[in-house]
Formats: sequence, structure tokens, C-alpha cells
Amino acid sequence: MTLPDRDRLLAFIAERGGPVDRKEIARAFRLKGAERAALRDLLRELEAEGAIDRRRGRRVASGLPEVTVVEVAGRTEDGDLLAHLAGRKGVPAPDIVIDEPGPGPLPATGAKLLVRLRPAGDGGYLARVMRRLTAPPADVLGVVAEEGGELVLRPADRGRNREFVLSEAGGAEPGDFVRAAVLPGRRGPRRSVRVIERMGRHDGPGALSTLTLLEHGIGEPFPPEALAEAEAARLPDPDGRADLTGMALVTVDDDDARDFDDAIHAEPDGDGGWRVTVAIADIACLVPPGSALDREAARRGNSVYLPDRAVPMLPQRLSAGLGSLLPDEERPCLAVELRIGPAGALRGHRFRRGWMRSSARLTYRALQDALDGPDTPPHFAHLEGAFRALERARQRRGALEFDLPERRVAFDANGSPAAVCARERLTSHRIVEEFMIAANVAAAETLEAKGQICMRRVHDRPDPAAV
Repeated sequence: MTLPDRDRLLAFIAERGGPVDRKEIARAFRLKGAERAALRDLLRELEAEGAIDRRRGRRVASGLPEVTVVEVAGRTEDGDLLAHLAGRKGVPAPDIVIDEPGPGPLPATGAKLLVRLRPAGDGGYLARVMRRLTAPPADVLGVVAEEGGELVLRPADRGRNREFVLSEAGGAEPGDFVRAAVLPGRRGPRRSVRVIERMGRHDGPGALSTLTLLEHGIGEPFPPEALAEAEAARLPDPDGRADLTGMALVTVDDDDARDFDDAIHAEPDGDGGWRVTVAIADIACLVPPGSALDREAARRGNSVYLPDRAVPMLPQRLSAGLGSLLPDEERPCLAVELRIGPAGALRGHRFRRGWMRSSARLTYRALQDALDGPDTPPHFAHLEGAFRALERARQRRGALEFDLPERRVAFDANGSPAAVCARERLTSHRIVEEFMIAANVAAAETLEAKGQICMRRVHDRPDPAAV
């Protein structure tokens, strides 16, 4: 077996119910040699953190510190707030019930709190809130219902398992999905709320997507100054950029793609290998550093895609217009040319700021049909040829092949979910994936060669028992 991570080790010590020494742990996880030395270091780290105590050479699960940070996990059957130690969710630990939440609205599920603990008679702990480290949401999202002749609001957040009295319905009816504000007053099982926004029927088209966006604070309108900057944006001068307009670059996306931000091309190099070009939209040249657009993009962090809609990181004029690689439209891009040997090895690469014109907007199915047809256009056949070379290199490396089934939600004409369908896994999907992986490898090598900081995603060796 391999060295357990800290959570597995803490769980093992807690489950023993008494002291356990290092040799017992090593035997339980079948550790030998260097792994035993690594176990010693890990135990010392946990002792330094206070996660475990060492008593005469034997370890026991540590009691909880008097002052600590907890995260609200939900409610008990009696309606009390239940919490766990922040950052240690899933590790066996005593129950923590917050019996003194302090003034103001009750903390919501997921809120982090600085608390002072005191032992309870059942082996758990009671907690008094000293400081709220994250602000509770000001509004409640839920569905209006009728109960005992009065309107109530049933929260969408499962952590809020108490209904609210709907004192001011604002025209809302049972079954409506609404946003409501909690009215001042004492805490209790039936606080009052006021409807501030009606958002349609709870079972209507797009209701779940709306709820998801609202719960995560996504989808607020762009600030007026950011929209004004987007409207004023213009394409840069192509001078100084590599002219790629004569290259038959194509975008390949799903049928329902809303913007096109990457394009690919491949051609033989005359030496049995391939020249692959991957180009991405150079959106950065349209967003001045420090501008309102830049600040808003940093705040949003990324675009969000849901089955029935997308919330872009930048306004539509940029995300689906000037910054999208639309067919037959000239656009600024950042391109990498990959030189690939006959056996799929990456022989070299170069990055350039370019000026391109997408020759076609393809779907994965359209590209696959062209590859399977009797008269495949040469530039499509070249895409598959370069992919097959990269595939052979992958097989030699023994890389894992995660060919897992994906699902997509199909909607009817009214926008309501109609079916959940298996997504086809095509060679065209794999072509794009392999090209993007090769481009990312080239980018990492370039940054490393220039001594620049970059973030890599590295997968640890899998547990042999799980493979």
C-alpha cells in the first residue's frame, strides 16, 4: 500500500478509539522503508498542528481546541445549527452544535465562524460564536406555498430547514419561485420575509438554472462603465502580427456552442511528421489592463456554462463578437505551431501573435462525418493524421485513457428539460483534446525555459487498489 494522506491517517487514529503507535500504523497500511520515514514526518506535522496528541510514544486523536474555526454544515432535527471543523470535512470528529449564534440573522450553511467551544455531556461540543468570518446571505431564495390558510416561503437552501412566514407576498402565488428579504425581528422557527423579486414558476423552464446562478451570486448585470468600454472596443491593427489568414484554420465545437475561442490546423511537414497550429482568440488585446472590463473579468473569474444558458466573463460584444473566432471574420489570435515527428514526439514549437480568419465553424459531428465519408477533404484528413501520431506517442507513454460516458440535457421547444442523453464520443473530440494537450505542454515548456512562474495540474499516482 501507499502512504495514507492526512485525512485517512486521522480517520484511522480516531476509529481506533485509543492510543496507537507508529509501528501499528505502519503495519495497518503495510508501509516499508522510505514510506515509514515519510509516515514519521506526517505524524510530526499532525502533532505540530494539534490534530493529534503524543503520549508516551503513542498517538491519540486530539481533543478540539477551545477556540477554533468551524463551518456551518446544516441543522439538527431540533433546528439547532450543526458545524464541523473548517477544512476537515469528512474526518471523524465530535458533533459541534452552535447554541449561541450571537446577534443578527442565523449563519447560513457554508458560513465560516470563529467560535469558543465547551464540552457537552454527550461527547460533543457546544459553541459560542465570537466572530463571523463570512457574511451571511442577505436574501432568501425559495418557493411560495400555502399552509394552514397562510402563505409561507420554503427555502431552496436545504440548510435552512425552517419555513418563513410570507408577510408581504408582493403578488406572489403558491408555486412561485421568489427572492425574499428577512424582516427585522426576533429569531425563531417562523421569521417573516418580504418578497422582493418574482422569478417565475418553480417548475418552469430554466428555474433550476436560475436558482443555481442566484445561489452562487453569478449573473449580475455588467457595470455600465464595462458595457461602455465593450461598445467602444475596436480590433487592433494587424501590423506586427503573423499573417495566418491564408491558413485553413477551423473551429470545432458542440452544436450549441455560443462562442468560438480556439481553432486548429494540421499539415504534413515533408519529413513524415506534422505541423499543427492551435490558435486561440487574443481577447487580452481588447481589454486594457486596469479598465472596468478588466476589473469585472477578474471579479467573475470565468464564464459559466449551464445546460440552457451561458454567463460570459466579458460582455456579449466581446465574448461572442470581436473576441470570438467567427467564420470568415478576421480576428487577432495567439497561435502556437507544433512540430510533431512521425512517431508523435514534440520536436519543437513557436508562439506568435497572429491575425487569422476562420475558414469554417464545424461541429464535432460535422467533422466526424467528413472524416468518415468517402471523399475526406485533405485538410480534414491531415487533422486525423497528426492526431494518430500523437495517439501513438500517448500509447507508448502508457498514459491513462479516461473514456468515460458523458451526459447532456436535451430541451423541448418550450425550454423545459426533455431528456438526459449520452453524449457521443467521437474521434473528432479526441483530435481537439490531443491538440490542446500538446499546446499546453508547449506553453509549459516555454514558460519554464524563460524562468516564468506557471501553474500546472499534476495528478498523483493512483492507488493501485483503485485502478
